[in-house]
Order: sequence, then structure tokens, then C-alpha cells
Amino acid sequence: MKSTPESVKISVYLSKVVKEIIYQIDLLCIWIGIILSGFYNGFFVRRSDPNIRLDGKVAIVTGANRGIGKEAAKKLALRGAKVIIAARDESMSQEVVQSIRQETGNEDVHFLHLDLASFSSIRSFATVFMATHSRLDILINNAGLVSPADKRITEDGHELCFQVNHLGPFLLTHLLLPILKKSAPSRVVVVASDLAFMTTRVDFDNLNSQKHYSGFTNYAVTKWANVAFAQTLAKQLKGSGVTVNSLHPGSIKTDIVREHHPFYMKVMAKLTAMTCISITLDQGSETMLYVATEPKLSQDTGKFFTNGKFFTLPKLCRDNQTVNRMWKTSAILTGIQG
Repeated sequence: MKSTPESVKISVYLSKVVKEIIYQIDLLCIWIGIILSGFYNGFFVRRSDPNIRLDGKVAIVTGANRGIGKEAAKKLALRGAKVIIAARDESMSQEVVQSIRQETGNEDVHFLHLDLASFSSIRSFATVFMATHSRLDILINNAGLVSPADKRITEDGHELCFQVNHLGPFLLTHLLLPILKKSAPSRVVVVASDLAFMTTRVDFDNLNSQKHYSGFTNYAVTKWANVAFAQTLAKQLKGSGVTVNSLHPGSIKTDIVREHHPFYMKVMAKLTAMTCISITLDQGSETMLYVATEPKLSQDTGKFFTNGKFFTLPKLCRDNQTVNRMWKTSAILTGIQG
């Protein structure tokens, strides 16, 4: 029987509906897996080796004026490293600097202003740091935010969450590559999230929410982009002595969800904090410390970690076309060539 235009339209529509249903089922299965993994990791938190010394090493931790970044900075200082607190709020950061100095007895802890929502601030940070330091052994890209309830655009014209979580660290890491290579063996650690697994497709025409704004989707995409970034940079730096790995720190009792975030995110954060899925800031910093300092990982690069162990990369990270497109798009948006 010959197909009519109406039957073709119906067939196309039904095909789209079926694909969308399959997509949503896939997301549900991933979400269930994340929850189950959270329960397991909440009960069995692996710790890094506190006896590893970092004397003479220099480390940058972005967003280290609060949360797990602050905990990581304190532990790095306790192990003898010179630590740079790279953050936006100078008043809060200076208090953290003094607090860490007092708690660890390490006076070599300093603040250097960095606003990931501003490319000019990132470039200024990199210029000042490389002009005043001869080495960089550890770069921990920790700073990040959950998408606010309303769409916000940075001075560079990008959606706030996309720039702070992905484009900012992408640019910062590239600008610091000369000193990282000079200091090899050195490490780049990218703090992502298990929500990276929720990203099974990327709308490249909506990276800056040009068409529509969805806070949760935006956040998940930026966390996937973190993993894809680390994976790709690791390949590019193979043989340089610089390793690049990403990680999920765990579901942490933190204030990353603040006043300006959607009501449902606040509810989810509170519910998570009330269960064994949620771990403390101290526990949440441990995988970060493990990836940044564990001698056994000196040759491991391009990998994803959670709870102090290797974990499979998100499925979309195995899609070379999408991963390469994200890299090229990010390079264009940040003004990085290559």
C-alpha cells in the first residue's frame, strides 16, 4: 500500500517518540546506578596516604576558599606543599589562608585572585603566577557551581555554569601548560561529577542556552565536558610527563547549592545530606588527594576515578566525534588554538 504524506508524518513522529522514551529510560537506569553507587561509596570511603610528603612541590587549588577545595588545600599544606588558594572572594580566601597556616604550621600558603567567570581574570592569574613561580607540580581544577535558577551570562558572553565549570578550567589549564611541562612530572586533576554519566547527548547549538535553559542539564553537560577535556588533554600530553585525570569526589554535604538555585535542587541537596549517600567534606577531598599525590598513579593518565579507584568513562566519552567536537568548540570559545 502506498504511503501518504500523513502516514509518513505519523511514522516520523512515532519514531521520535520511541527514541525519546528509550532515551528517558536510559537516563533513569543511569540515575539508579548513580544512587546505588552513592550508597556503596557512602559506606566505604577510601582514603589517600597521609604519609606522602610534598616538600618542595607547588600546588594550585581553584575554589579552595570553601568546601572540598579548602580541605584539599589544607591536606596538601600539611604534607609540605606550597599551596596557592585560587579563588574569587579575597576576604574569605585570606581567612582560609590564615586558618590553614595555623592548623598545619605551613606558612607557604597564599591567595591569588581568580574569577573563572572572566577570561581576563584567568589570563591575569596565569601571567602573575608564572612570573612569580618557577614550577607547578599539581593543578587541581576544583572550582565549580551548580546552575542558578535563572540564566546568567558572563562578561565573555557565555552561560555562567558552562564557563565557570568548563571553559574557565579549559583556558586556565592551557595557559599553565608551559610551567606544568617544565615541572614534569606534574599532574592536572579535574574535579567532575558522576552526573557526567547523565549526559548521553550534547546539543552544540545550545551550549550557552541560546535556545532554552535547563539548569540540571547544563550542569550535567559541564561535568561531562570536564571528563572529556581531561581525556583529550591526556592524549595530547602523552610523553610530556604531565598526567591529566578526572574524578567524582562523592555526594558531599556542601553548600554548592545556595540561595539562588532552584527549589528542587535545594530539596535534593537536603535529602542527600540526610542519607548515607552523602559524605563529609573531609571524606570528599580524599579522591582528589589520591589522584593528585599517589605515587602509584605516576603513569596513569586520561582516567576517571571515584572513591579512590578507577571507574569506567561515561559512555559519551567513547564517542570520538562528540569528544573532539567539544574540544574544538571549547578551543574556539576560549581563543585557544589547536
